[in-house]
Amino acid sequence: MRGLEVFTAILRSGETESSVETCCKKAKPLRNLSRAGHLHPPALLPGIDRLLGLQLARILWRRKVPVFGTADNLQSQYCRTRAAIRIVPTREFLEEPESLLRRLTQEYGRRPVIIPCADDFVWWLSDNRELVAKYADFLIPPAKTLELMSDKSSFYRYAMEHHLPLPPTRFVHTAEELETAIREMSFPLLMKPARKTDEWMQMTDGFKVLKADEAETLRRMGNKLLPIANELILQQWVPGPDANMHSLYVFFDRQSNPL
Repeated sequence: MRGLEVFTAILRSGETESSVETCCKKAKPLRNLSRAGHLHPPALLPGIDRLLGLQLARILWRRKVPVFGTADNLQSQYCRTRAAIRIVPTREFLEEPESLLRRLTQEYGRRPVIIPCADDFVWWLSDNRELVAKYADFLIPPAKTLELMSDKSSFYRYAMEHHLPLPPTRFVHTAEELETAIREMSFPLLMKPARKTDEWMQMTDGFKVLKADEAETLRRMGNKLLPIANELILQQWVPGPDANMHSLYVFFDRQSNPL
């Protein structure tokens, strides 16, 4: 069974671990475990210092998968887990990814599987897919499909062209277009960027989406954020509790067959 098929089977189980880990994990030399012929290939989680990274690490660890990670902040609470054998600085890995990937292959006798834990790592993996594919396995769509799915502006336009249901939506590029939207749309409205950036998160105190209940709030926020976003997406608020939100997760193999 190939590495990606192994991890798909593991993730399909839906097993989660909710207990709080108390063992502090710092970057340290690889443990001298029995590696050659290991049941599972090693997993590398770029962005393990995010909540998703911690969740994945726990799921894989409980399935006896050797877990490694990269982190921008080695002191993050999410790095305080016994689920990872080693966590290295993200910058160190991005500067020379082949070094760690080669070592993991040598240590375990199998190519590592990379599971990115944040959008920026997905894009890095896409941009460097030819290099990384020499040393590791991973599964991401073609760059064009990735752009469509991760860029809200592209995705919403695609949905409109194919008559998929959406709340009333406007794309705003100028102060004049913002004023037109204020006059013609019904409040409350949500405002979001086509793609989240570090600058957006800094300007919004960490909020990916902002809600405006009246015109003056939207005017103030929109004029402040237009220079950094270049395009703002406005959508009419859909009322209702969080219980009305549903998610569907489906895993496919390389031939697009559901697993």
